Parts: sequence; C-alpha cells; structure tokens
Amino acid sequence: MKKDSKSLRGSNGMAALILTIIALILISPAGPAHATTVKLTTGAQQAVGNEFRVDIVVDTVTDLYGLAADLLYDTQFLEVVDSDATAANGVQPKVVEGAFLNKNGLDETFMRSALEDGIPGTLVLGLSRSGSVAGVSAGTDTVILSVYFRGLKAGTTTIAFSAQALKDSANDDIDVSAWNGVTVVLGVCGNGDVNYDGYTNILDAILTLRIILGSEPVPDDLCYVDM
Repeated sequence: MKKDSKSLRGSNGMAALILTIIALILISPAGPAHATTVKLTTGAQQAVGNEFRVDIVVDTVTDLYGLAADLLYDTQFLEVVDSDATAANGVQPKVVEGAFLNKNGLDETFMRSALEDGIPGTLVLGLSRSGSVAGVSAGTDTVILSVYFRGLKAGTTTIAFSAQALKDSANDDIDVSAWNGVTVVLGVCGNGDVNYDGYTNILDAILTLRIILGSEPVPDDLCYVDM
C-alpha cells in the first residue's frame, strides 16, 4: 500500500520533533543549579577597641568534609583576638567552630588556627570532620566557623580569603563560584554613643534601657556604654 506523501512528510516532521525534545531532556539539568558560595559576614560598622565576630558562611553545599583558608587583614586597622591574652605564647586566635560540620556537637571534628609564621596579617584556618564519615550538606546560609577581631584605628578596611578550598568526603575539591570577603568600617564611639550614629542623645538611652531589660539583643557592632 502506498502511503500518501503528505503523511510521510508529517510523520517525518513529528519524528524529528520528538527526537529534538528527547535530546533537550537528556542535556538539560534536572533542576535549577545553585552554585556554592562562601562569604565573610559581620556588622558593617565596628568600634575601635571593640572585639567583633566575623563568620565564614557557606551557601548551598553537598558532602562538605572540610575547609582550609587564609584570612588576609590589614594590621593597621585590625588584630586577631588572642584567646588566652598571654603574650609569652604568642597569639592563640579566638576561633569558634559552628554547629555545621560537627552536627551540633554529635560528630568529632579537627580544627587548627594560627597566624602565618606567627606574624599578624594572615590567619591560617583549617576545619574538618574526622574519620571515614560522609560530609554534611546545606541548602541555605550556614556558619562554618567564626573568627574574632578587634578594631585598632578608625577607617575602612577589608578582610579577604586566600589559598582557600572546600573538600568533600573523597578529599576532592568542591566547586565554589565565589569567595567573598567583607568590608568593615571602624569608628570611634563618642561618650555614650551606644548605637554608633555619631551622636549622644535619647536614642542611645532608649537602646541601653532595652538591652538591660532584655527586649533588645546586643548587636555585634554595639559601642561601649561609657557614660
């Protein structure tokens, strides 16, 4: 039986369309991709003389086993807080592990931190899970660890990553689309300038009262109440 030429053309066109759709399905990702990013976060403004926290935060990661990174900072503006304040044994960096890699304290981890060659300006950090275990995963901003700095003089400065890597449980590198540092503005608190806006007025008194009563959390960038 002879098929109609129009039917053949129609069949060929439909077959080509189906093949095209199949090809697109095979090469398309199953869902929207979200690249892993790592960033430093802290309050945008800090007071000279105050200790403040800088968090290393990861966003969307799978099978994270460990982190290695250097933090570069300007020693004119910042110093790493010494956890034991004993000059004889050098600076023992105040670094606090988050609850991510250790699964809220359930799993063992290994952390090391030190100034490179004992000289301020580069803080060397390493944190990993321990043993033959799987890594951990996150789908939103999650703190890996926190480092404590102190402001030394007024001005604007940055803290940046260097020699950085994330590792999975097979000791392979995890692809990271961006390692974002942070900019910190350091200022000098005036007498009683609790909210660090450059003025001492009723707003500082109200904020102080709210903090004392517990209705307002103590922000990281709070100036000392020196009245």
